[in-house]
Amino acid sequence: MLEPILQRIKDERTAVVCPVIDSISDSNIQYMGGGVGGVGTFWWSLHYKMDGMPQSEKIRRKNPEIDYVRSPTMAGGLFAANREYFFEVGAYDPGMDIWGGENLEISFRVWMCGGSIEILPCSHVGHIFRAGHPYNMTGRGGNLDVHGTNSKRLAEVWMDEYKRLFYVHRMGLKDMDVGDLTERKEIRKRLNCKSFKWFLENVIPDKFIPDENVKAYGLVRNNGETLCLDTLQRLENKGTVILGVFSCQLGGSSSQMFSWSNDDQLRRETTCVDIDPRPQPNGKHKVLLRECSSNLSKFSHKPYGTLRHESSSLCLDVTDVNSGDDLFFAPCDETKIGQKWRFYGKYFI
Repeated sequence: MLEPILQRIKDERTAVVCPVIDSISDSNIQYMGGGVGGVGTFWWSLHYKMDGMPQSEKIRRKNPEIDYVRSPTMAGGLFAANREYFFEVGAYDPGMDIWGGENLEISFRVWMCGGSIEILPCSHVGHIFRAGHPYNMTGRGGNLDVHGTNSKRLAEVWMDEYKRLFYVHRMGLKDMDVGDLTERKEIRKRLNCKSFKWFLENVIPDKFIPDENVKAYGLVRNNGETLCLDTLQRLENKGTVILGVFSCQLGGSSSQMFSWSNDDQLRRETTCVDIDPRPQPNGKHKVLLRECSSNLSKFSHKPYGTLRHESSSLCLDVTDVNSGDDLFFAPCDETKIGQKWRFYGKYFI
């Protein structure tokens, strides 16, 4: 339904409006419609993600079936905008290649420069989601990482000091030449756009910033072994996973970066460390990473000391554990070197 989107653009010139994206099966073309399931956000790796609708947005929308939803980011490809405004605000970055990053770049830019990204529940577009890309993803000069280089362009122009969190995930891109950014930076000056800090505070205030307002951030390294907490590349965004350890990557590895939050959770960007209540045959408990919530596990810790799970009084233990193995909770023992930990990064306490 095109009319509601056109009406919204007519009413609000600086709104970039997206339809609800329905799924079409790539095997039998079955159409699966739905409502507005949430809002677009992002990972610090600069991949797009969907999150639940903020409570403030639920309250603001008096007529959920027709009222637009303010979304921090958009999926890309499926949107409409006033043509003149779209070019005034910078259109697409011509230095980007093929696919990836452009959706977040447009989203950050539009919000920071006075516009808005919105999802309109009255408009739907079906999309065939595939397991992979049906076209060649090789960029200019044989570049095989167009998402990475596109994302670096947006990070350098729009993310200010917060680009540091992108480089935690993509260290190899830090010194890579991604082309001239002068014209893109001039857009920001010309439009007197706000800072990325403003975007975080006003558009996506619930976004967790791993190294701000926390007690510690960095690699969590055992004092006796060169082992660090590690996700072992298990997919946190697919549900609860078991946490393990791996040889510490002292140059930094995104799979080894953790925060100890001000509310005493040991966490990553969206997942928190928790205990499996079911004991193993050896009496120890596996360590889980699950979606964060306010009622999840709390930890106490002092540098070079234990990481103690408060409700169970058990401690993280790597005794007799090797690189690549799962981590365990065991009865706390202050004399065991396998239970002594330190954040290699920053302590704020």
